[in-house]
Amino acid sequence: KNTIIVAAFALIVIVGIVIGVVSSKKPNQDVVAPDTEQVSEDYVITDEAMQTDAFPEVNDLMRKYYDAAAAGDVATIESIKSSVDEKEKIIIEKKSEYIESYPTVTCYTKSGPVADSYMVFAYYEVKLADYEKVVPGLNAWYVCKDATGRLYINDDEQDEKLANYCKIISVQDDVVDLNNTVNVKFNEAV
Repeated sequence: KNTIIVAAFALIVIVGIVIGVVSSKKPNQDVVAPDTEQVSEDYVITDEAMQTDAFPEVNDLMRKYYDAAAAGDVATIESIKSSVDEKEKIIIEKKSEYIESYPTVTCYTKSGPVADSYMVFAYYEVKLADYEKVVPGLNAWYVCKDATGRLYINDDEQDEKLANYCKIISVQDDVVDLNNTVNVKFNEAV
């Protein structure tokens, strides 16, 4: 039974990591990074280094998200994300059946495209039910402030300028290095 649970969850995590790696790998002949000239003048791309756990309010938001995900608490997730569709609600509830907790959540941040926004690369370790090891993973989030100054995960459909900004950030060396490090840890854990 434990092997089936771990295998099922590992498959879910592997699919997530593969998607993350594919979307964030360095450009090669097949993958062309967006030209920085295409990004609006409002969206200034810098080579700033990623910061680790530098913004307590971002850390609190991410901790709230992962705690809610572990508990299958869709209502809390809906309160901190701009949108949660029906499919995502079902996935959250089903995954929580296999998750005990996310004991580790580390937030790596870069400036977002507009004031008071962040590109957050959340490294996590998930403790699965009936499995003694933790399994590492990485999610990328776009975090913004609403009109009241409250941070939220902006999961709305992106316009082309914002999508290009996110793609450019995701292929910067420190983000690619983080992805590679997490992939190595994941392979060692599985």
